[in-house]
Amino acid sequence: MLYLFVLAPILIACSFLLLPQRIVRWTSLVVYIGMFGFSLHLFSLTRFSGQVLTVTTGGPGILGITLYCDLMASIYLVLISFMFVCFHFYSAIRDRALKMFSVFLTILQTLLILIVLSRDLFNIFVALEVSTIVCSILIMFKKESRSIYDGLFYLMTNTLGMFFILMGIGFLYRQYGVLDITELTRLIAETPGKSLLLPYSFIMTGVCMKCALFPLHIWLPHAHGTPGAPTVVSAVLSGLNVKISLFLFIRMRAMFLPALDMDAFFLFLGVITAFAGILMAIRQKDIKLILAYHTVSQMGLIVFGLSLDNAFATAGATLHTINHALFKSLLFLASGILISKYGTRDVRHIRGVLRAFPLVGFAMISGILGITGAPLFNGSISKYFMQSGAERFWIEGLFILINFGTILSFVKFGQVLFGTPDRELTPNDLSSNAILSLLGILCLLTGVLGSPFLYLLFGEHFRIEPPEYLFKVALWGVSFVVARWIYLRHIHGDARPARFFSDVSFNQMGMRTVGFFVILFLAGRLL
Repeated sequence: MLYLFVLAPILIACSFLLLPQRIVRWTSLVVYIGMFGFSLHLFSLTRFSGQVLTVTTGGPGILGITLYCDLMASIYLVLISFMFVCFHFYSAIRDRALKMFSVFLTILQTLLILIVLSRDLFNIFVALEVSTIVCSILIMFKKESRSIYDGLFYLMTNTLGMFFILMGIGFLYRQYGVLDITELTRLIAETPGKSLLLPYSFIMTGVCMKCALFPLHIWLPHAHGTPGAPTVVSAVLSGLNVKISLFLFIRMRAMFLPALDMDAFFLFLGVITAFAGILMAIRQKDIKLILAYHTVSQMGLIVFGLSLDNAFATAGATLHTINHALFKSLLFLASGILISKYGTRDVRHIRGVLRAFPLVGFAMISGILGITGAPLFNGSISKYFMQSGAERFWIEGLFILINFGTILSFVKFGQVLFGTPDRELTPNDLSSNAILSLLGILCLLTGVLGSPFLYLLFGEHFRIEPPEYLFKVALWGVSFVVARWIYLRHIHGDARPARFFSDVSFNQMGMRTVGFFVILFLAGRLL
């Protein structure tokens, strides 16, 4: 069944080209709902029955290609499948009019699932490489000049990252003769760490590029904020695609951890990435670029939480991965509606969303409160647990500063909600209103029911201490007031052009990648 879970959707997607558009529309919906249902079944088996599902083909034992589904994998499968159901309903009127778009979107979902289920490094590499090509095609789908440039930049930079991953896989295969992650984990535990620095540095350099960590993050605004890509593509890339790269980061960290502990390096890197994303987001006027740079920032925050190596912080970082998929997909989908209705991407020229589109406006409020960690919303719970895992005062202070920067930039972003529209606007369609409302409600429910939701996912009780949580609520309120004051006094009305930080060449990206590899290798020698 695991193999059918991967192969059947690809075969069905290829048949879309032979079918009428109406049949394609309903068939793709059946495929997405079916995959979501099967993902829930896998989650039920791994969570409540304690099963770890494995299936191997191509030979016995470690010689075969293995699909492996544990609890973490099943959680990601549910997230992927659910979000693609939402993306289908949102784009049912817009982008689903093109059958080829349906084909590529369905194939991308299957490739993301294959990456999560695979236990063979080369199999993961192939799935990553093909998904990179599919994402590039989706970015360039409307064939506009800027989209073609951004799609090619995404393809070239991520292909460079994949080359580093392939080099690392080659060194591991030369040393051990196997590529199965389970077997490699056992063998690596018996190996001196310094002898693994070269393959580790190669693999983690590629993974960090896929995760858009500083200074390898420059490709992300090109891909997520490009003007010509369909809105759903931006939501898929920011809401899901980088999360799968983060899943790979977790897997590779666990595989090498018995021999190499680089958490101190990635803790520092996560902080730098979080602040870099915030600083760049604050200076943007383009609604999609603000969201794209905040994806960079939130990826840094999650890596920061994972690198604390604390049960509370790890649970919070994992929960924040899910939360980020919800509120960032919501905000990207809503921004697509605003761009099409207002005819501009400039946040200074978009006003009165709550008055013109109440459902869209309230959904956006839910997403903004979620990403800023407002009380009762999902971001507050995941950030609470990450902060609870901070065993030093200065680490908790960094969390507070990062969240303050997030609040400040979304005070600016949230101005689109208020005021009066300067033109007549046509009503929004029912399907996208429903999806945005659903995502907004989930941002609230997974916050109000944060502790039970964590228990549902992991089967462990993570207690929320009321005094500590109330202190963080008060801290959020103070941060909001200060951020609002700073915005009105120093940022509002600033007409100076923002420096376009992502406008670098591929050659410069290549130099950054090589430099990152060298720094990571040297850090491994020192730690």
